[in-house]
Amino acid sequence: GPKMRQAREALRGCLRALNPAAAFAIYAFDATCEACAPAPVPFVQAQLEAAEKWLARVDARGGTEMLPALEQGLALPQDPARQRPPLPRGPIRHALIPVTTAGG
Repeated sequence: GPKMRQAREALRGCLRALNPAAAFAIYAFDATCEACAPAPVPFVQAQLEAAEKWLARVDARGGTEMLPALEQGLALPQDPARQRPPLPRGPIRHALIPVTTAGG
């Protein structure tokens, strides 16, 4: 439905805005949680295309169980090559952008 299309477009915009040195991981969640890839992938054209193909297959199925997706995202290991200088509250490890598949 229109909400799912908007969510896909928002995520595509976020992906396209990443720094070329970034890596990304995408999780779809509803009553279950599924990952686009088993680990974060580098921000390269082939991975963007694979992510967009995966995202096109994600459908609204109902439910909004966000916690498993957040837990998986926060459990990703730190990559020392991608660390940034500490901010007042510590280094940025991950940016989490929740997009639910609920509601079409």
